[in-house]
Amino acid sequence: MKKIEVNIFGNGEEKIDTCCSKVEKGCGGCSTCSCTGCQTSKSTMEAFSELAEYLSIKGVAGDVELSFIEADEEGLIGHEELRELLKQGFTLPIIIIDEVPRYFGGISKELVYKDVAELKEYYSQKI
Repeated sequence: MKKIEVNIFGNGEEKIDTCCSKVEKGCGGCSTCSCTGCQTSKSTMEAFSELAEYLSIKGVAGDVELSFIEADEEGLIGHEELRELLKQGFTLPIIIIDEVPRYFGGISKELVYKDVAELKEYYSQKI
């Protein structure tokens, strides 16, 4: 089966919101979601590490190629679609799953897992 590519573009040390509930247009942080338990004291890299651990606990880590890309000039080379998203006002971190921008402004372990599980099911049916 094809590995599901999950790329997270962000600034590793930047503090972010980690929203726990589904937000239609992505996790835009605590100000745009109705969840409780949002945390703003985590760096993007800490939230990325928690996501990696969560995917492992859920048993899908072997099906995922998870990458963190620092969203600086060097990291954005070859990612014009990301530059366009930033110009349009989308905020980091931006999560792209199998080349499709999915979420922005935070890292939701649950939403990324949900997408990975759905894609895993979809790819297994194509075999």
